[in-house]
Amino acid sequence: MRYLSFLAPAALLFVFSSVSAAAPAAAETYEIDAGHTTVGFQVRHMGVSNVVGRFGAFEGKVTLDSDNLKDTSAEITIDVSSVYTGLQKRDDHLRNADFFDVDQHAQATFKSTGTKNVTSDGFDLTGNLTLLGVTKPVTLKVSGLSGEVEDPWGGVRRGATATATIKRSDYGMTFYVAEGVVGDEVKLNLEVELMRKK
Repeated sequence: MRYLSFLAPAALLFVFSSVSAAAPAAAETYEIDAGHTTVGFQVRHMGVSNVVGRFGAFEGKVTLDSDNLKDTSAEITIDVSSVYTGLQKRDDHLRNADFFDVDQHAQATFKSTGTKNVTSDGFDLTGNLTLLGVTKPVTLKVSGLSGEVEDPWGGVRRGATATATIKRSDYGMTFYVAEGVVGDEVKLNLEVELMRKK
């Protein structure tokens, strides 16, 4: 029996900013701290349960001005071969041509195009997600924005949560969609920590 699941980057991806008294007065560029960030996903299996996974290798940056969140920009690159669901046989299947086809499409990318629906807690970050060589618009809902915090190593950090839902069939990933074995909708969940140097 084949074990399946799926993700979507979106990266992929994800990306944030926030409003606080300690926020910078001008736009700052932050790098994603991969060691304290999770790029995760979940998808239905057989219509009865959710398979949860994540990507282990990615990098990206976010530029934002807490006083002008509408100009926030972000981009992320994900190594799709780093997909992990806790089951080696399933992860190997996800890497082949039925799903991510990592030999032909090693990376997924997200690049923002704008923001909308800005509130004191978050905003919608619009952008383009490229997966399997196909680019489609995606909106990440950013929430739980933090203010800046100084770490003990001379860095300044902040974070947030970003979520989205995509259809994998939009990117040509149709294996077992019609049969209902693996769901078409993939929920993305990103817990992101950002860091800039002081």
